Amino acid sequence: PTPSPTPEPTPSPTPEPTPSPTPSPTPSPTPSPTPSPTPSPTPEPTPSPTPSPTPSPTPSPTPSPTPSPTPEPRVEICHATSSKKNPYNKITVALSAILNNGHSGHVGPAWNGQVHQHAENNVWGDIIPQIVDSRTGVVLFAGLNADVADDWLARNCDPEATAAPTPSPTPSPTPSPTPSPTPNPTPSPTPSPTPEPTPSPTPEPTPSPTPSPTPVSYTHLRAHETCADLVCRLLLEKK
Repeated sequence: PTPSPTPEPTPSPTPEPTPSPTPSPTPSPTPSPTPSPTPSPTPEPTPSPTPSPTPSPTPSPTPSPTPSPTPEPRVEICHATSSKKNPYNKITVALSAILNNGHSGHVGPAWNGQVHQHAENNVWGDIIPQIVDSRTGVVLFAGLNADVADDWLARNCDPEATAAPTPSPTPSPTPSPTPSPTPNPTPSPTPSPTPEPTPSPTPEPTPSPTPSPTPVSYTHLRAHETCADLVCRLLLEKK
C-alpha cells in the first residue's frame, strides 16, 4: 500500500506578543524633610529657697538689781531735859528724828550751870554734832552746839562727869631689823704660775789664741817709746 502522506502540521499562527504597556515611571516620592528635633528646653535650675534666718531669741533684759535702800544714819545726841540736875540724856536717834523740826528745833545754848528754866520751855538746847554723809561727804545737818558736842558726848552728856582720857595709841613694836646674811666671799681663782722661760745657755766665746810676741830689738823699742814707756824705763834703769 502506498503510505499516506503524513500531513505536515499546520503551524499555528504565532500570536504576536501583545505589547505590555510601558509603565509610566512612578515618580519617586520626594522625601519630605525630616524635621530636626525640637530641642527640649533646658529646665532652668529651680533656685533652692533661701532659708530665712532664724531670728535669735532676743535676750530678755537682765533686770538691774534694785539697790537696797541706804540705811538711815543714826546719831548720838545730848537731848535737853527740864532737870537742872540732869540737864541732858544721851540718846541715839535716826536722822529723820533730827530733821524736819525734830530735835533740830530744840535750839538754845549748851547747858553751863547758870541757865534757868522757864515755865514753858527749856532755855538750853540739844547738843547735836555735825552729820556728814560718809559716801558723798555732803553735810546733812550742821548740828546744834556742835563746837562742844564731842566733849559732852565723851562725858555721856553728864555735866559733872570728867571726860575719859583719850587713850594714847599703843606704839606698835618696832620690828628688829632682820640681819642680812653675810655673803660668803667668792674665792678668787688662784692664778696658775707662769712658767719662766728657760734661758738658753749663752755660748762662751772661744778664746782666740794670743799671738806670741815677736821679739824686737832694743833699738826698735827706743824708737817707738812713749812717754809712759820712758818713765818706766828710767825707773827700771835707776834700780
